[in-house]
Amino acid sequence: MIHGAHGYLISSFLSPLTNHREDSFGGGREDRARFAVEVVKSVRSAVGEDFPVFFRLNGEDFLPGGITVEDASVTARLLQGAGADVISVGGGVGIVAHDLSLGDNKSYGQMIMPMYIPRGCRVGIAEKIRKGLKIPVSVAGRINDPFLARDVIAQGKADLVDLGRQMIADPFFPQKMADGRIEDICRCIACNYCHGKRIRAIKQIRCTVNPLAGREAESREVKPAQIPKKVMIIGGGIAGLQAARWLAKRGHRVSLWEKENQVGGQILLASLPPQKEEIRSLLEFLNRQIEKLPVKVDLGCAVSPETVERERPDVVIIATGGRPVRPGNIPMNKKMKCPSAWEVLSGKEKFLGDKTVILGGGYVGAEAADFICTQALSEKVTILEMREAVALDLEPASRQMLLERLKEFGVQMMVHFRVREVTAGEVWGEDTRTGEREKIDADSVVVALGTESVGFPMDAVREKGMKVLWIGDAREPWGIAESMREGFLAGVSI
Repeated sequence: MIHGAHGYLISSFLSPLTNHREDSFGGGREDRARFAVEVVKSVRSAVGEDFPVFFRLNGEDFLPGGITVEDASVTARLLQGAGADVISVGGGVGIVAHDLSLGDNKSYGQMIMPMYIPRGCRVGIAEKIRKGLKIPVSVAGRINDPFLARDVIAQGKADLVDLGRQMIADPFFPQKMADGRIEDICRCIACNYCHGKRIRAIKQIRCTVNPLAGREAESREVKPAQIPKKVMIIGGGIAGLQAARWLAKRGHRVSLWEKENQVGGQILLASLPPQKEEIRSLLEFLNRQIEKLPVKVDLGCAVSPETVERERPDVVIIATGGRPVRPGNIPMNKKMKCPSAWEVLSGKEKFLGDKTVILGGGYVGAEAADFICTQALSEKVTILEMREAVALDLEPASRQMLLERLKEFGVQMMVHFRVREVTAGEVWGEDTRTGEREKIDADSVVVALGTESVGFPMDAVREKGMKVLWIGDAREPWGIAESMREGFLAGVSI
């Protein structure tokens, strides 16, 4: 495949936004495509007629003055004439996040589309380009569903489907489709964990939903249990479900206990903010896997040390999750309505009053603001954050789109703000840079100050000689990827 998309070298020749040349390689569409055409001709000459040559082409730059679908259609026909066998349709420009002089930074999100962008978002563009060609067209862009992939091809919108992040989430996606095991497909949730901080920090691929991504060799070490043990898992969140899945696959006798009437824990809340529904597909996948395995699931069961002692397991896994942090160091008047962000997202609050202040501007606070505005729970929303910006713990493409939504709603974001006191109708604090005291009027205050672990009294259990493991947020509040990883490690270590 020749990469001619996303703002890289060949793409920069194709785009009128970046190609300002005055020679034969600049000017109109055919001249801007000359470099790409010459590359294809050279490659074809080198590899021969029987070697497949794909060309990745931006169907749109999603930038004012950038490549349009009309431009791409002309280029595709020229590439066909030069010897390309397949046109692969992409979109978006990756350099825009770093070079804002090129224009609208929404283009970056169109390249590595987060879950805010609908599935199959480029299919319509590929269909338009395909109409003028005799060679096949492939399309990428949030295609993580086997039925969507089937329909794109069956309806003649494209000839092939390109899978990128979905193959990281589940490398066996095509084989499972071929085998009819649709229920065993783990879908990419487009969280961009693979594209965000992790790959920049450790230079290795990682995936939220696939704990073996970048660690594939570990799968060879997963073997059936030599001595099946009785394992009791306390907590039915993501970490607990993942541990139960792998333990049962290896032959252990597993029971999973959840105090609520459904499993899922925090992932149920994580899927509730606007356009975050994709997250729920992970829970649905884990549920389907658990249903196929001999895992005893007890719902609505609050577990005590006496329960553990009565069950007499060989191993106890604590996966009790987390709970919202309450601001113990901030005086809060009891007359002020102060729900947690979790309570707001779960629908317990029907109206928060005209003025709502959110304490904490991490991604939970920002998504709570989005939810409040979308559900019309308040007229005016203000986020207070101590750091220099809001939602810094969210990956770049998702953060850009979320902040754009908050701006459209008119959400006020006050940064470098330390909250000192919540009175009956006001929030008092100070600017961390100047020390200047400030006041914000409020009818309600939503607390989004992070998560703390939910403990479990295990001293008596340890005295009985049972092995105890702590996983997920019960060990340390973190994220879905870490919970999936720790659940897997617990599942293969016993």
